[in-house]
Amino acid sequence: MTPEHTALWESVRTFDIDGEPRALTFAARLARENGWSVGFAERVVLEYKRFVFLAVTGTTPVTPSDQVDQAWHLHLTYTRSYWERFCGEVLRRPLHHEPTKGGPEEGARFDEQYRHTLARYEQAFGAPPPADVWPAPEQRFGDDLHFVRVNARRNRVVPRRTGGWLRALLPLVALLLCGAAPPQPPTAAKQEEQVREELGFILPVGAAALVTPFFLAGLRVRRACFAVPPELEAVPAPRFGPYEVAYLEGGWARAAAVAVARLLRDGVLRYEANTRWLFAVEPLGAAQHPVEAVVYAAVAAQPEGATVQDVTVAASANGAGGFEPLLAAGVALAPNAARAARVRGAMVGFAGVAVYICVLILISVTLAPCHAPFF
Repeated sequence: MTPEHTALWESVRTFDIDGEPRALTFAARLARENGWSVGFAERVVLEYKRFVFLAVTGTTPVTPSDQVDQAWHLHLTYTRSYWERFCGEVLRRPLHHEPTKGGPEEGARFDEQYRHTLARYEQAFGAPPPADVWPAPEQRFGDDLHFVRVNARRNRVVPRRTGGWLRALLPLVALLLCGAAPPQPPTAAKQEEQVREELGFILPVGAAALVTPFFLAGLRVRRACFAVPPELEAVPAPRFGPYEVAYLEGGWARAAAVAVARLLRDGVLRYEANTRWLFAVEPLGAAQHPVEAVVYAAVAAQPEGATVQDVTVAASANGAGGFEPLLAAGVALAPNAARAARVRGAMVGFAGVAVYICVLILISVTLAPCHAPFF
């Protein structure tokens, strides 16, 4: 780079699109609108600035990747930031967005410009562009052309997988096989023997056809319980300390046990091995975490001694107190939501077990000794 280009790149790189502190930053908004993580969106913003640098320092047109184009689209809506501060003060020239006019000729032109942009990127910055932000031309003008905005609160997007249609048609094929009537034998004895042979294949396939919907429903419930809505990606990651890790591992019971251990270590609580009781012997002082205050209050409320179970019960009654950042970031579920998720999972599991039992009963009854005709 020339000295002028180096100074320009530094100005573009350090440009603050927001211009002021915001609860919803530009990168967070970009992440929310595209279903990305905030970290990935911040990388896209940096690549967008590199694209702008290539656009204003070259003599030939350049074409962004779809990911960079999303950042450019969003920046254009920040009209004062884009036109007054970015173009007017940093670039000192307008930078217009020119979409395609459509048609094969335009497609070929943009494909060539994109390949040229990738080459200029490596020449200007000394390394090839990251493939997750700057995909190959075949993907840029292939899969990426099908990008659409989706309301994640109203719709659930499931990625396509190889063999998806085959798995979807398997229950239907199995039901058709089960519903096919065997040929009528001339005698009841031969008919019974033939049916027994065919049941060795039809019944397992029929059982799979009956159980498959419940299995798929269980997967959907699991995804619904543990999926993080895209808007929660904009929430800053919480700080993970020993209490947060304990809460994620075993809820309030585990967090309370950690608090008891730390307070015993600091001499605030005393433990009698004979009676297994806890006593408060020193003032708590400034608690390092709200869980310590909850545990200390539970022990101090019983001067005659409190058990670890008493402390756990009192702590659990506090709900999610002290762990709200984990809930806000979607890392943990609230107690009621966690119970509801367990109930939904148990209901799906019981339904699957019930279907299995019914199938086993059907097989047992069908294969039992019988002298009467089947049909």
